[in-house]
Amino acid sequence: MNAIEPREFREPATRLPMHAESDVAALVYAPDVDPDPHLRAFFDRRLGEGWDALALLQERLPLDDDRRRRCRLRLAGDPDVADAGPADPHADREVVAEMGGRLARLIDRGPDVLVLNRFGRSEARGGGLFSLMRRAVECDLPVVVAVPEGLFPIWLACAGGLAVRVRPEDGALERWWRSLGFGPSTPCDDERACAAWK
Repeated sequence: MNAIEPREFREPATRLPMHAESDVAALVYAPDVDPDPHLRAFFDRRLGEGWDALALLQERLPLDDDRRRRCRLRLAGDPDVADAGPADPHADREVVAEMGGRLARLIDRGPDVLVLNRFGRSEARGGGLFSLMRRAVECDLPVVVAVPEGLFPIWLACAGGLAVRVRPEDGALERWWRSLGFGPSTPCDDERACAAWK
């Protein structure tokens, strides 16, 4: 994994329109940590609970012949969209831009949560998926995004200090989600069981 030099990004290119009621969580991870399983598990749990969740997820693929790490991107939460083929999101920005455009159109349906694979170098410069994040924040959607530790200072500046920092460990995203007052959206099958929890 490439190290990120924070001095490359002294000031944010642009800021998110965050306010005190914005529900944005940054899953901050070190260079030796893979945040993607945590994002996938969080997304899958939301679907399993009956929430309308959208996500741009990625999966690391084995190293190729020139020892470069490649990823497969997946737009999840839209039954009309199939997975993208293998792609390196740092090299093939067209794939990221296309999926970001699809997600932007899907935000109009008002999903319950948006999960994004990265706040990376492009986003730190105001490109990549930054406009999608801006739109989600403007629509007051809960957003989860993975942020490399090296870019956390610039992320914090972009978010105006109003995003929650979440550790990449089991249960951390769940605690954040529950802190927003969310539980399973599906009704209990047994009325007595529901009453017992009241």
